[in-house]
Amino acid sequence: MKIPEQFKKQQAEVFQDRQVSHHLPAVSVGVLGTETVTPGVLQGVYNVNFRVLTDALQAQEYGLVVNRDAIVKTSFPFDAKEGDFLKYRSVFYRIVGTQPTDAYTAYLLKAVDDGD
Repeated sequence: MKIPEQFKKQQAEVFQDRQVSHHLPAVSVGVLGTETVTPGVLQGVYNVNFRVLTDALQAQEYGLVVNRDAIVKTSFPFDAKEGDFLKYRSVFYRIVGTQPTDAYTAYLLKAVDDGD
């Protein structure tokens, strides 16, 4: 289906009212040779529709954890891919999937603990 740009702009204005920052992954190697991937260089800041998953069935379908992991939707996708990080408020999330549709792109997010 062809979604008009005006519809996408209006959708963005109404629903995409949260900001996330996009960070590339940074790899560091410890003294024992263990690689650690952490959020690195800031790539940009974007307005999105941010939602923590509250539906257990949907979380299970995506391999995510309810009330912890999240989904971000945007009418205008940005140059982010699996493995990159998004930060919302003080929490970093790793992008574990992307679902493009006609009207928006959804990014599936797994919350990153300090120990991840």
